[in-house]
Amino acid sequence: KLKVKSSKCFDSLSTNITLYPEVTANFTLSDLNDTLSCNPAEVEFFSSALSINEDFYRWRFGDGTLSPDPNPTHSYNNILLNRDTTYTAELVVRSQWFCRDTARMNFTVHPYLEGGFTIDKDEGCSPLTVRFTNISAGADTIFLDFGDGTTNTLTSFNYIDHMYVNDGSIDKVDTNIVVMRVKNEEGCEFIDIDTVIIYPQVHANYNIDGNNYLGCNSRNVSFTNTSNYGTHRASSFLWTFGDGSSSNSTAVNIPKTYNNTTSNDQTYTFNLHAESQYGCYDDTTNQIRINRAYSNFTVNTDEGCSPLPVTITNTSIGNQISTWAWNFGDATSSALKNPPVKTYTNATGANQTRNMQLTVTGTSGCSTSKTVPIDVFSSVDISFTPVNQTGC
Repeated sequence: KLKVKSSKCFDSLSTNITLYPEVTANFTLSDLNDTLSCNPAEVEFFSSALSINEDFYRWRFGDGTLSPDPNPTHSYNNILLNRDTTYTAELVVRSQWFCRDTARMNFTVHPYLEGGFTIDKDEGCSPLTVRFTNISAGADTIFLDFGDGTTNTLTSFNYIDHMYVNDGSIDKVDTNIVVMRVKNEEGCEFIDIDTVIIYPQVHANYNIDGNNYLGCNSRNVSFTNTSNYGTHRASSFLWTFGDGSSSNSTAVNIPKTYNNTTSNDQTYTFNLHAESQYGCYDDTTNQIRINRAYSNFTVNTDEGCSPLPVTITNTSIGNQISTWAWNFGDATSSALKNPPVKTYTNATGANQTRNMQLTVTGTSGCSTSKTVPIDVFSSVDISFTPVNQTGC
């Protein structure tokens, strides 16, 4: 109301003034610690304006983004690796009468931090070397847990090779949970996880009867499969014996006969291949030698009257034979490979049988004998005395 007054006169003018309710902008957070956060910072805003007349909200988050929601959620990111970034969030509220107020709050986001790694293999047979390549960023400390009881703490690395061992002593598959935990000086932390599966190591092994790897002409061998059988360990086998034969038997005891029918000592390389259902395998190889010294001969006759000449043909087999021992059965002998004609005599008046025997010896004492009986009939002596030694 306006009043004007002179010395004697006065006048007044009245008008109405409308006063709208005060608007007071304010807001709070779901977590008050969010004003100082690790990257990325996920912040929940709650408007707490003191009037019920607000009908307009405008949020400026300080990073170039806006929102009209009364209670928004916003993610703050700091792409810098070495320093904090501070953002100022601003809430402007307005009533239907266009009264307005503004509230502000600062948010500090710590440097960018990301943990991560790649692996070149995530499963395999023991022993398995896995390469871990570091793709983390912003870390001041890196902690690696390889999942097998082995850990490592570093400040940085490009890659690390780690060997996993599942020695097969237990019939199981190892599942290793790998954890990388990275931290920066501000205490922010990032965790990355992966898995490496290690199948048991397969061990091919065997025993051979007598631990003997030699034979003479032929040999019956008994192999015992001592590989680490199991559901996850060795479950299939292949024996190759080196003479063109093989066996895929899963039996523990494997019989095998080696026959050397050649003219030389022979070395046979045999191999045992053991494999699991996962394709893990092992081989063991050794050699067995079958020497060749086979005694044999023929005679042109094996019976006759004394004196009986016998022609001998030596047909023994074995290029490595070094000793020929002839025993003619009449207390005579020879060390010649091809002895001359042997003449048997018998003046006893009775038939005699002489056993002609050849024993041959080759490499490592490999020796065999052959015997041929020779029947020698007694010689006949003719003599007479005349009744009359004189006459007409």
